[in-house]
Amino acid sequence: MKIPYEKLTFDIVVLGGGAAGSLAAIRAKKLGANVAFVTKESALVGGATIMAGGGTSLTQSPGDNGDVFFKDIMKSGQQINDKGLVHMVADNCMKAFYDLENCDLLLDRDNLKHQGSASMHTVKQGEGHAYPRAYLDRREALGFCHGLAKTIERLQIPRFTETIAVKILKDKDGKLCGLICYSVIEGKYLIIECKALVMATGGLGALYEETTNSTVLSGTGFALAFDAGTELKDMEMVQFMPLCFPYPKIRRGKIIGMCSLLGPSVKLYNGLGERYMHKYDPERKEFTTRDIGARGNYTEIKEGRGNPDGTITVDNRGFDPAILNRWKTANPFRYRQCVQTYGKKAGNWEEPFEAIPAQHFFMGGIKINTKMETGIPGLFAVGECTAGVHGANRLSGVAFAEIFSLGPIAGQSAFDYFKDAEAPKFDDKAAEAAVKAVEKPLERHVANGCRPYEIKQMIQHVVSMNLGPVRVGPEIESAIKELENIRDNIIPKMYVSDGDPRYSRERLDALEVPLMVETALMVAKSAAMRTESRGSHYRTDYPDKDPAWLRNVVISRGKDGGMELRTEAVAGEVQA
Repeated sequence: MKIPYEKLTFDIVVLGGGAAGSLAAIRAKKLGANVAFVTKESALVGGATIMAGGGTSLTQSPGDNGDVFFKDIMKSGQQINDKGLVHMVADNCMKAFYDLENCDLLLDRDNLKHQGSASMHTVKQGEGHAYPRAYLDRREALGFCHGLAKTIERLQIPRFTETIAVKILKDKDGKLCGLICYSVIEGKYLIIECKALVMATGGLGALYEETTNSTVLSGTGFALAFDAGTELKDMEMVQFMPLCFPYPKIRRGKIIGMCSLLGPSVKLYNGLGERYMHKYDPERKEFTTRDIGARGNYTEIKEGRGNPDGTITVDNRGFDPAILNRWKTANPFRYRQCVQTYGKKAGNWEEPFEAIPAQHFFMGGIKINTKMETGIPGLFAVGECTAGVHGANRLSGVAFAEIFSLGPIAGQSAFDYFKDAEAPKFDDKAAEAAVKAVEKPLERHVANGCRPYEIKQMIQHVVSMNLGPVRVGPEIESAIKELENIRDNIIPKMYVSDGDPRYSRERLDALEVPLMVETALMVAKSAAMRTESRGSHYRTDYPDKDPAWLRNVVISRGKDGGMELRTEAVAGEVQA
């Protein structure tokens, strides 16, 4: 079956439909560029943004400032963060946050005349923060998504929904010149010529069997960027959320949150009735950071001390009614989910309930500088697909502070490049050949071959079993071997049916699976290289933090197209 393709041209393309990409597109469009979105989803603004609770950490309390916030972010990231990027977030988060009110969004404030914590409806202090910084919106992150979507519609920015990128194109001079996408809706390829591309493809939650993320976050953006020649770093740094739903199946892994949201009376117990968090953090116990909390819960379950269903118990029966009211008000959707899942009494903390840890965020990704440049002329990146802001562990609420602060900068930088750069030398024949190369593996019919969804499940199982919150050398090496076997021996036997290519989930999986396994290998190889424990990367064979490892693991593409790993010093105050 010959799959058709269509040629399109734009000044700037944004790849990814969350808040980071939306803010980049809005800025570039307002400056006068012809901008387009490419997103896997049908929602106007989705990605990880629409799944989030909406908590945003801001320097809004009296006495707080960018320098203090900077130190907290660096401490949480175990000092391997990019200092220049952290300064940009810590110093500019408040201005960037209030700028959202220029995007058809009225923030959740009790006082519209003044700014700061006194005007905010709900502000709380999270783990690792020196001051109360967490702005909690009663609409959760859906409020941000609705506001940004209105602006996108008002500016008439074209969106290619339910469309995935499969190849980034460069001209003979090494400059970005476009990308190849596949429209699931229309069942055809799109060859898009552009001067600049902003990658805002999010994280890699769908590499794991249990994740708080949307299943569209399959991690393919990292492999696309690597194939294009970008460097990536900190790919071993995967964050896990301590408290997530264990059931029903459709909700398994979705977020409940941190103990701090439930108030100071909360206690965690294993299946033996033991309160165990003192073993992992004797001082803070349940109010430890996410990395230690998830590790403790995971270890109790994995070592057989969990409940019969493979869970831990959350007991908050000594709660303060005022905190319960705040929880209901600031997290209405999550509260309703708790009541639906556990029953009204447990949902209102009058009875204990069960939880599991699950993958939540990714600190690694595409290496960028303070202009969101990737090193490839015309290619920019922003948001969770990038490395640098969070180091080895993300501090609560900083994900939104990051995308609100840096999203517009990515749009500005892309516009500045587009405005001044010469048109890339786009080669139509080379682009058409690239489409054929992408499509060719999907045309084969292999006896006793594998279906794409089966291979996807294999990748998820390998990653979940060997690259979770607790790691050890032999399991990491096993993951590398199994993933390489999937790449070299199983994917070549993958086949798809000859059915209608429109709305074909099988074809979508088939295009993503080769990229997913490459991203999984980046995580595994980086984890093998870092022979210490730091932040979210915990190895039982190297349980201590090593001062010699105050460095970043960087992956680049070798001359043979393979992965080359090295370490480099942590980026200084400002990048060139």
